[in-house]
Amino acid sequence: MKNLCLMLLLAALISCSNDPINADFVEIKDNLARFDIENNSDSDIEKISFEINYFDQNEKLLLTDTVSYQISINVDGDESPFLMAHDKTFFVQAIPTDCKKADIRILEANFNNEIE
Repeated sequence: MKNLCLMLLLAALISCSNDPINADFVEIKDNLARFDIENNSDSDIEKISFEINYFDQNEKLLLTDTVSYQISINVDGDESPFLMAHDKTFFVQAIPTDCKKADIRILEANFNNEIE
């Protein structure tokens, strides 16, 4: 039984570390919340949507927001994905009054025209 529990725990840890995309709340500074995004997949992210929840010091929900990012067109007219394969980026969002922490959840991601 003990070996089974250890195997299940190990499998859970491995599956968590193999997420194709990581999205994490980092900090609040100067009324901005910072979120780090990491693409662990072999494909570029063309479009992605997030749900962000903002909380006060008592962990009361202040606001739920949805944000999306997608391919952009550079000055040469070429398409540029939101995030290249095996790359990292971050974005910041203005926070509501009294916000002390936030969390982020990926709603949808489009890798090379496929919805994940």
